[in-house]
Amino acid sequence: MHRRFQKIFKNLPFLFLPAAVALAFVLANTALRRETASETQPPAAKAPTKSAVAKKNAPSPASAKNTGATSFESAFPDFGESVSPLVVDWHTDFDEARRVAQKTGKDILVAFVSVDSSIWSRRLDTDVFGSPAFAVTIAPHFVCVLLEFPRTYSLPSAEQTRNEHLRAAWRISTFPTIFLADKTARPYAVTGYRDNTAADYARHLLALRNIRLHRDQSLGDAAKAATNAERAVLLSQALEGIDENILLRHYKGELDALKRADPQDSTGLLGNIRFTPKLNQLSDQVTRLIRQRKDFSGALETVDKFITQNAPVGEHLQRALFLKLLVYGNREAGNHASIVKLMDEIIAVNSENEQGRMAAEARKHALSVLAAEREAAEKAAAEKEVAEREAAEKAAAEKEAAEREAAEREAAEKETAGGEVAGKETAGKETAGKETAGKVVAGNTEGCEAHGEPVPTPPQEKPTPEPDAPEPAPENAPPEPTPPEPDTPENTPAD
Repeated sequence: MHRRFQKIFKNLPFLFLPAAVALAFVLANTALRRETASETQPPAAKAPTKSAVAKKNAPSPASAKNTGATSFESAFPDFGESVSPLVVDWHTDFDEARRVAQKTGKDILVAFVSVDSSIWSRRLDTDVFGSPAFAVTIAPHFVCVLLEFPRTYSLPSAEQTRNEHLRAAWRISTFPTIFLADKTARPYAVTGYRDNTAADYARHLLALRNIRLHRDQSLGDAAKAATNAERAVLLSQALEGIDENILLRHYKGELDALKRADPQDSTGLLGNIRFTPKLNQLSDQVTRLIRQRKDFSGALETVDKFITQNAPVGEHLQRALFLKLLVYGNREAGNHASIVKLMDEIIAVNSENEQGRMAAEARKHALSVLAAEREAAEKAAAEKEVAEREAAEKAAAEKEAAEREAAEREAAEKETAGGEVAGKETAGKETAGKETAGKVVAGNTEGCEAHGEPVPTPPQEKPTPEPDAPEPAPENAPPEPTPPEPDTPENTPAD
C-alpha cells in the first residue's frame, strides 16, 4: 500500500500537465480576441483631470493610445468595465450640447467661469468640477457646458464669439454663474459658488433640478384645469421657484397665461415680477457710474435713493443691497470692513435663500481678508518697532563713540599743553640759573679786582667744528703769529 501511494504522488505532475496547458491556451485565446476587438472599438475614457478647464483642453479619449491585451482588463473585460471611472464630458459649444440633451433627454448645466481672474471660478473648477464625486452624481442627469471668459489668454475666435453671445443673452455679470436648463435649453435655475464639497455641490444642483420637475408637473396640470382660478394657482406654483429674471426673459408665454387667468393678481406673483425690471435698471445705472465715471460715492447714493423711494422687501431688498458690493468690492475703492457690515444687513433679511447664502460666503471671505490685513499690519508694526529700536541703539552707540573720541582728544590736548608749560618752566629755571651764575662771576671779578687777584676765566664750551672745515696747513708752512697776551696785573706796568 505504501509503495502504491508513492507511485501515485510521483506521477501527479504528469496528471495535471494537460489541464495546465489547456488553461493557458484558453487565456491566450481570450486575450487575442480582446486585442482584435480593441482595434475596431475606441478605448475607455480617461480618468478625470484635476479641473474641468484642464479636462476640456486635454486630448479626447478616442485619440488615446490603446494599451493592448497586456492588462488584466484585457483578459477579463467584464471586470475591467465594472471599475472604469465615470467622468464629465465638458462641451464648449452650447448648441452642440443642446443637440446631445435632446437626444439623451438630459438637462443642461451651463457654467460661466473666468478661472484666471475669479478666485471663486478657480475654486469651483479645481475643487468641484474636476472631482469624481461631482461626476458620479451629475453625469447621469446633465449635459455639461463650460464657457470660459479669460483675461490673460485668448480663446479661438469662434468659441469666444459664441460665449459672448450667450453671456449677453442671459445677462451674465458675475463669475462663476451656473445655469440649469431643460433639454430644450430653457433655463429654470441659477446659482453660483458655494463653500461645499464636490459631493454636496452636486446634491445642491440635483435639488435645483427638482424645480424643473415641479414646473413640468404643474404646467401639465394647469393645462387640464377646468377654471381660471385653478389654472392661475397651478401656473403660479409652476413658476414660483424660478428666478424672476429667468421668468421675464424665458417664460413670457406662461406669464401671459397667468395674467389672463388671474387679472387681479391674487397670487401676487406678477406684482413681484414687475419689480424686477426696476432692479435691472438700477443695476445698469450703478454699473455705468462705476465703470465709466469711477463715481463710487454716486453709485452708493443711487442705491440708497432707490431703496428709499421704492421700499423693496425680501429678496428684492437683498438684490438692491448687493449692488453696493460693486463699490465695496472694487479694487480702487475696496473696503472689506464695509463688506462685512453690508453682508450682515443682507443676511438679516433672509439667511436661508440664495441671496442670504451668497452673502454668508462673501462675509466669510471678507473676514479672512481682514484677518490677513490685520496680521500683515501687526507684522509691519513689529518690524517697524524693531527697525526703530535698532536705529536708536545705533544712534546711541555712535553718540557714545563720538563723546569718547572727543574726551580722548581733549585729554591729548591737555597733555600737550601741560608739556609746553613744563618746558617753559624748565627754560625759565635755566635762564634764572644763568643769571645767578653771571651775578656770581661778576661778584668774583669785582672782588678779584678789588684785592688785586686775577679774575678767573669761566669755562669755555668746546666749539663745534663746522661741517666744511678747511684742510690743515702743510708741515713746512711758516708758523702763524702768536697773538699778544692780554693785559694782566703781572705784566701791567705800575703807575
